[in-house]
Amino acid sequence: ILVITGDHGEVINDRMDIHGHPRHHHYDELLRVPLIIRVPETDGQRIDQPVSLAWIPRVITNLVELTCGDFPADYERISVLGESNSSTPPVISDSLDRHGHTISIRNETHKLISHESDNNTLKTQYPYFNDDIVFRYRTDPTEREPQSSDLPQQLCEIVQDIATDKQRIPNIKGTFSKQVTQQLKDLGYKM
Repeated sequence: ILVITGDHGEVINDRMDIHGHPRHHHYDELLRVPLIIRVPETDGQRIDQPVSLAWIPRVITNLVELTCGDFPADYERISVLGESNSSTPPVISDSLDRHGHTISIRNETHKLISHESDNNTLKTQYPYFNDDIVFRYRTDPTEREPQSSDLPQQLCEIVQDIATDKQRIPNIKGTFSKQVTQQLKDLGYKM
């Protein structure tokens, strides 16, 4: 089995003159990445439903008929490689740091973006920093027309369940060695 994917997309001044991969940017140009899974001796197919990278371990263990470990996606069986399943769980992305907690949740028809700010010290203030916004994927796949008055209740409830106050997260103190710092810079994770 061959799996090809990426950990994030790139923003190239598509919106608000932003480039790179800022962590609180939850528009699809940063969150959508290619995912190709090649399974020997099977016919190719395209999956149109949302898929989370957190599900990859479960998908692979299903394909090789092994018991899946305790991975982040705790759903009993992810069947994205089989027939279409209307009960597919939504895809969740989140960013948590000293600037707050941004959560985006996408299902087959909508995407909700919510941000709980800690101190508004980010240089860029995204529209969803003030109010939760939702996009309709079927009619607005590039997320240009927010529908703030049409928030799907199910997605709002999930946001409330996973929203985290940064004060509740343990703080790890220390510094990286010069070698690790340089490796992080080379990979684009540290400026």
